Amino acid sequence: MSELDNNAESCVLLLVYDCQPNAGSDPGIGWQAVIHAAESHQVLALTKARNQEAIEAAEPVPNVTWFYVDVAEKMGPLSTGSSLGDAVHNVLWLRKARELTKDLLKSHDIRLTHYVTFSAYWMPVPFADVGVPHVFGPVSGGESEPASLRGGQSLSARLQERVRTTLQLVGTRTPVWQRMAKSPSTLMVAATEATADRMWAAGAKNVSVWRVGFSLTDSLIKELAAIERNVRPSEGPVLVTSGRQLHWKGHDLAIDAFATISSEMPNARLIVIGNGPEHDALVEQAARLHLSGKIEFLPNASRGTERARLANADLFLFPSRRDSGSTLLPLVQILRVPIVAFDTGAVSRVTGGHVRFADLTSGQSPAVALAQAALDVLGNPSDNVSMLREGHDHARELFGEQAAKEAINTWYEQVA
Repeated sequence: MSELDNNAESCVLLLVYDCQPNAGSDPGIGWQAVIHAAESHQVLALTKARNQEAIEAAEPVPNVTWFYVDVAEKMGPLSTGSSLGDAVHNVLWLRKARELTKDLLKSHDIRLTHYVTFSAYWMPVPFADVGVPHVFGPVSGGESEPASLRGGQSLSARLQERVRTTLQLVGTRTPVWQRMAKSPSTLMVAATEATADRMWAAGAKNVSVWRVGFSLTDSLIKELAAIERNVRPSEGPVLVTSGRQLHWKGHDLAIDAFATISSEMPNARLIVIGNGPEHDALVEQAARLHLSGKIEFLPNASRGTERARLANADLFLFPSRRDSGSTLLPLVQILRVPIVAFDTGAVSRVTGGHVRFADLTSGQSPAVALAQAALDVLGNPSDNVSMLREGHDHARELFGEQAAKEAINTWYEQVA
């Protein structure tokens, strides 16, 4: 635990279970929330102990004092890395974080608490009654798979979806969640319309809709602009798909789609970046389709390698079955790489619709529809110019860091 000098200056307390510098998804969102809040406030940031090494290796953040809350990652038969294990671990972490917060409230002028990550709208966060206002979010998790994308999934995938549905129902019915939802001094911030709808349906009284809490910082935009672009005049197109390899991310659909693309464009290559529970199954799928020589798996790619591969791609495949809006999408738009995706979750909202959507109403299988959309984009590059320009401008406007700072200040003013 870090030490904080006791003084009369008020501060805000952030609960950032996932929080690491130079990261994507929840860890990156947690880190950015701390950075943005610290622009205008003294911040006490509570995070899990495993983040300590990465945080202390980074440049110190002004106006922030870190507190590391340790909870064992093995919990009987459960461990982190699964949906249920992660949820249980976060609940246990929140209990310890609450006890620490109560101690800090005795000695410091804490203006409000703000829960940022683990980003799940159904998470019962026990901070609505600690004596100060509370901001919950932005959180997501209200998205669901369309029926057209539910077929062909493994038993494990179906069981995980059942667990997720159960967690949604149980979490929002707990006294802790209901107390938070009905508290007049709590503001609940949804990252998507679907999540807001579920919050309201579960009894929430004060809900605001924003977006995924990721921002494109000025330094990141400069970094992306500086990436060297390779010229490949005689090679076939390079497609990239990236992200944690979970069943709902749809990487299996990307590989099936690539089989169709490869039959039309024999020199095409697919780069699959990321790791996760589905990794071995994806490698086996590529071998079964005789695509091992055309698909490159990069399970341990650094953030720099990932961005370099994205910058030099001819197309980015985003085959997610449900998504609150990947933090990758605005990055790809800034890089002016065409995106082909399913119109699921918040993809349209996040991208402004400046992508090519696969037609799930065509009667074709999802993978074939994805492949057809990709072939159209690759075969008609001149048609993509306005889409890329408008997508780039949309990403800079919606995901600018100034907008994030203003949003945080607005939420704090609403509850304080």
